[in-house]
Amino acid sequence: MNFEKLIHEPYSYLVDARLGVAAHDAGGANLIIALLRKYSLTPKKIYAAGPALQAFEAHYPDAFFSTSQPADYEFDVMLCGTGWQSTFEKKHMRQALIKGIRAIAVVDHWVNIHERFHYEGQVIPIHNFLVFDTRTADALKHIFGNPNIYLEKNPYIECTVFTIQQFAEMGVLDVDLYDLLVLCEPSRNGNYDEIDALEELVWEFGKNFGQKYRLRIRPHPSENPGKYSQLIAGVSRFADVSLSEGVSLAEDIYQSKIVAGFNTIALEISSLVGKPILSAVPKPFASELTHLKFASIEEL
Repeated sequence: MNFEKLIHEPYSYLVDARLGVAAHDAGGANLIIALLRKYSLTPKKIYAAGPALQAFEAHYPDAFFSTSQPADYEFDVMLCGTGWQSTFEKKHMRQALIKGIRAIAVVDHWVNIHERFHYEGQVIPIHNFLVFDTRTADALKHIFGNPNIYLEKNPYIECTVFTIQQFAEMGVLDVDLYDLLVLCEPSRNGNYDEIDALEELVWEFGKNFGQKYRLRIRPHPSENPGKYSQLIAGVSRFADVSLSEGVSLAEDIYQSKIVAGFNTIALEISSLVGKPILSAVPKPFASELTHLKFASIEEL
């Protein structure tokens, strides 16, 4: 089932509906924003907290925001992000169902799929899901049986790739400003420490590079940039390090020769625009993005 059909067939359901949004994590927020813009949908109210609040405020400065927990809703449909570490979205998802509102869970990744819908010892009984790949769809079917799954091309990937291509056509930014861009994110499991893994990656890259190189470190939106101060101090002896602050993901990718990360969808974006990508996941473990072709440091 395609999400576009929900909008245009048979009753233009979302176009005429009173639409609410609830989001906390950056991944779900970016997808919901890209989706709303793609289909020219305007939410009546946005419940946002955490990294999602900044993302929505940047795109909808005049919108009616609330950082509160669930209250009385006046919606027909609610789009909910599905972060697995926060309860903010889970509370709104459950409250929408209690109120008889059609809740649609926007699932940006298949990793930690169970944790995204477990709340207070129970599985939230939601039956409408918006997904962007078949792997996520299969994982949801395993948990929920035969739910309503709307499969959509990822609008955030499409939008970011287009922006990077526009940079290239317009020549408005310096290209290859950084030799290596590292996309940071909190570790999704207890198998390894992400700081130790990044330190090993940038050291190995420097050893292969043969001279001092230009390193760009981009923290995850949910992280305090100070988390990487010790790493930056440690690698500065063999790399010119800069921390990405207030710069878009598209700019950082465009201005970097090579991109490294763990399981972020930004690695797929980098690959689509022709950037070599490196996995920061330490052996014997591997990135969850098994559909991507990762280069080895020795090949570069």
